[in-house]
Amino acid sequence: MQIRYQCIECGRKYETNSNIMYVCPVCSAFQNPKEPMHGVLRLLLPYDQLKTQIDQFSFSPDELMPVDRQFMPNYPVGNTPLFKSDRIAKELGFENLYFKDDSKCPTGSSKDRASLLVAGFAVKNNESKVVLASTGNIAASMAGVSAAANLKCITFVPATISKAKLAQIMIYGAQVVLIDGSYDDGYELAIEYMLKYGGICRNTAYNPLTIEGMKTLSLEIYKQLDYSVPDYIFVPCGDGTMLSGIYKGFYDMFQFDWFGEMPKLVAVQAEGYDAIVNGFTTGVIKNSAEKQTIADSLSVKIPRNAFLALKALESTCGLGVTVSNEEIRSAQHYLARTIGIFVEPAAAASFAGFRKLKNKIDNNAKIVLILSACGLKDIDSISQNIRIPDPVSPKLSSLPEELRT
Repeated sequence: MQIRYQCIECGRKYETNSNIMYVCPVCSAFQNPKEPMHGVLRLLLPYDQLKTQIDQFSFSPDELMPVDRQFMPNYPVGNTPLFKSDRIAKELGFENLYFKDDSKCPTGSSKDRASLLVAGFAVKNNESKVVLASTGNIAASMAGVSAAANLKCITFVPATISKAKLAQIMIYGAQVVLIDGSYDDGYELAIEYMLKYGGICRNTAYNPLTIEGMKTLSLEIYKQLDYSVPDYIFVPCGDGTMLSGIYKGFYDMFQFDWFGEMPKLVAVQAEGYDAIVNGFTTGVIKNSAEKQTIADSLSVKIPRNAFLALKALESTCGLGVTVSNEEIRSAQHYLARTIGIFVEPAAAASFAGFRKLKNKIDNNAKIVLILSACGLKDIDSISQNIRIPDPVSPKLSSLPEELRT
């Protein structure tokens, strides 16, 4: 499939046989590093051609991807469970509440979807190195996929990264640069490094393939819901690329007339890092205040994909909601103790956002919550709120009284 791009701001279209384009050269010419990314590109598919070639009820997500599967490593990304919980349905009164559990991806997060596509593009074009900035999950994802694809991976991450995520990145063999600064500082440094020393930059939004890779979530949800679309999808948002990718997937299918209405997307952000939600509410994007949050994956002061994320919310008549540390923590505990799935705080934010808005949603609505990453990636945040019991003698008489009944 020939790769074509379109700028989301000026609408200019660009054609290329193989080389990647990162951003629109016109709109990005005066980029301010303290602003969201200007000139973000989306990939254009030959919709008229594909409409006659792809069958609605038997298509494979690979048929809508810009890189052939043969260039990607044999790595089991995607096809994650979509399920309902009878217990939660009964307790909350929502019979059509679904969970999309992307913690089952190989490195434990949704980011594998974009990383796999970036790796395939690198292999196809004989690139040997991938460079990126991350708060943790993206780096771990790209490191794992790079190991499978025999690519060199260079990651720029904040020195405050969780130990679990840092260990995961390093065990995959990636080269880690700890930044005495924020994720946003690392984001700019990764681009500078790539421009000087080469390789493929995997930075979210800057690389349009990251948006394209995340759209596989939509394609899977559509098939798993028996070829139908949900009414709402709650998405945890940092940079806004997952939200944008989910929108892109449904947008692509909408061009084939497979359904009549797009699902409403709901952006869920952490307090202190809510530039997208505030931008959607006020119409003005301002950098986040950068307060303390337990959801480190959402701790993005400058959401690089804010402009496309806002378009996605506006186009789907979506919603935005901000959740506190306590609301996230409560959601994380509740999910673990009702559906038996331990997700990291950022992933629990989607459920926290749903609980905050559920009184405004019809109980019969079909709702999907994205559980984006595994809780084992961030043990530190949960261990602060769990009391480890004291050891006892191996005798029944030594057991706590509540167990001796």
